[in-house]
Amino acid sequence: MLTNELLRYDVGELTVKPRYLTRKHAERYLAIARGLIHLFRAHVGKTRGELQRALERYEQDRVNFKIVRGLVKILEGLAEFAPDQGVDYAALRAELFEWVEPFRPVVRQVDLLHEHQRDRLLRRFSQERGDLPQHLYGDLPEYHRLVSVGEITPTELLRRYNLALAQGLLYRCFRMQVWVGDHYKTVFHYLKLAQLMHRIRKTRDGYHIVVDGPFSMFRRTQKYGVNLARFLPGLLLAERWRMSAEIRTEQGVRHFNLDQNCGLHSHYRKEHPFDSSVEEAFYNVFRRRKTEWEIERESEIVDLGDTVLIPDFRLRHPDGRSFLLEIVGFWTPEYLEKKLDKLRRAGRKDLIVAVNETLNCSKEDFRGPVLFFKTRVKVGEVLKLIEEISPETTSPGATV
Repeated sequence: MLTNELLRYDVGELTVKPRYLTRKHAERYLAIARGLIHLFRAHVGKTRGELQRALERYEQDRVNFKIVRGLVKILEGLAEFAPDQGVDYAALRAELFEWVEPFRPVVRQVDLLHEHQRDRLLRRFSQERGDLPQHLYGDLPEYHRLVSVGEITPTELLRRYNLALAQGLLYRCFRMQVWVGDHYKTVFHYLKLAQLMHRIRKTRDGYHIVVDGPFSMFRRTQKYGVNLARFLPGLLLAERWRMSAEIRTEQGVRHFNLDQNCGLHSHYRKEHPFDSSVEEAFYNVFRRRKTEWEIERESEIVDLGDTVLIPDFRLRHPDGRSFLLEIVGFWTPEYLEKKLDKLRRAGRKDLIVAVNETLNCSKEDFRGPVLFFKTRVKVGEVLKLIEEISPETTSPGATV
């Protein structure tokens, strides 16, 4: 995503709009995107400092430097940098500095008073202790080497840039309102994944979501603003939607409006990523287990009036039995309190809750069946619990 100084937008009397790259100058910007991608790939194996100096040379004669820097920022987010493997730079420096201590002062050029030359001592150290790496401070970011660059085309890079401009405006959001007419589970999943404070209301033709922005809080946090921006690509996966966000600008509060015809493209997948490694491990182990029970991910929406609950899994048996499973792992106390409130309000006897035992809660905090786990949810324990409670299970409550 882009930093504040790289954002480009226009402020009107009522609205604020990103200054997108348009088709009018598409060929010019495609050429820039193509050149930057080539430059990054040509520097695989070289240091971040070498790449940065090459980028400065590329940019120096261009009047649209803010756009270039924005495209570079996105490419840096896709790139992987790492120090040389197998070198403990901190330990090596400590050993070198301790070894050289008796020879101080050390100078680059010897004179009548200073006889110990830097390069000569480094060669002597290498002969006695082993070869030194090319950069003694190779663990610092400037000397990290470019390992790989994400696969992206020039067109995709320009699309990511336009999306990043829209996301950047949300850093200054007071409140966001969203109306969704389809793909509810996908949108709710990314809303949940972003851990945003929100309220959801069922409407005649979909859902109305109100999301609090970072500038509505007493203590504004950069992390929350980034999380809000990360939700936007998830919203773009719906086909019928619109959004209105209140944005603080230098001229006052303005509205930032988007809908399904905005032309922005999402790089998220409609196949939902897992919220945690615990969920992913449980799903994968269950799929491999020989059992008549089948597992589905986030297949049901439980309507709670002002919000919804989307359990992590549904477990189905050919004889018609069905259970929901919600995994509550490592979360903040505030999140846990909200989660417990949702589970109580759901009042579902067919809802099993798996809870990390380190959380500050007990079995009495839950109305329905619950099991506690240490590091992973065991499939066998879940199936055993299902068989124990099956005769007592009543029909599900209100769902959508």
